[in-house]
Amino acid sequence: MLTRRDFAKMGKPRLTESTQAITMYDDCKVIPHGWCTMTVTDNRNCKHTLNLLDMETKQHSLLSPKACVDLNLITVNDLVHMVADEPLENILAEYDSVFKGIGCLPGEYDLAIDESITPVQVRPRKIDLSTKEEVKTKLDTLTKQYITEHVESPTPRISHLQPVRKSNGTVRLCLDPQNLNQALKRNHYHMPDIDDVLPQLAEGKMFSLRDTKDGFLQVKLSDKSSHLTTFWTPYVRYKWKRMPFGISTAPEEFQRRLSECLEMTQRCISCGRRHTDIWKRSSRAR
Repeated sequence: MLTRRDFAKMGKPRLTESTQAITMYDDCKVIPHGWCTMTVTDNRNCKHTLNLLDMETKQHSLLSPKACVDLNLITVNDLVHMVADEPLENILAEYDSVFKGIGCLPGEYDLAIDESITPVQVRPRKIDLSTKEEVKTKLDTLTKQYITEHVESPTPRISHLQPVRKSNGTVRLCLDPQNLNQALKRNHYHMPDIDDVLPQLAEGKMFSLRDTKDGFLQVKLSDKSSHLTTFWTPYVRYKWKRMPFGISTAPEEFQRRLSECLEMTQRCISCGRRHTDIWKRSSRAR
């Protein structure tokens, strides 16, 4: 994609009309003035054929990833080999206690509330019959794991339960706490992005990606905060004893706690939300 100014520098090549709108990164749509096919030469004196769009935009000209690779502007190292030094079954057996149930990160999370926001007790909402039995089974499991608990005393806030169908077919129970989220005070924490992670991986030769299981549920709530997460079910009221999915401050709080656990480990990088990348300079490194 070339701007009109850059196209003019190329001797105004003959354009083929185009009516296909292009969606930009800011979601605005731009219709090109036209397009043409040109042969260009890279710094290795190799010739390449590119399809170029003439765009009326204030942004800079933009090349596709494929064009950048073809023109030798960037190099992509895709020589990746899967290495498994030990069968997965042996690892699971050796660290049996680690993989049982849902883990718990150190400390408790105390939800900071703006007291000027009036608490709301929403009306009960029906759950689809097709998932009702699965929801009951999941609630029973979470209660046995001390992640949820029956509520019998009055609570100022009651939210909805939101069952979500995961890609593997199972049901995840989330909180739908619209009023609570309005009252929550955000604990700002910088979420790492690709620019933060890549420089730390420059010397890595071997990589392993870890995905935390039910990550948010590994953060324990204080007793006071637990009452704030009370929610309706078709049976009785429950509350969360761990940080539920749906809390607006959950991503940053989980990221902060996970990063604190990993900060003393030089070769572990928390890549955001649930993923941790482990890297080594060689297969012998420990």
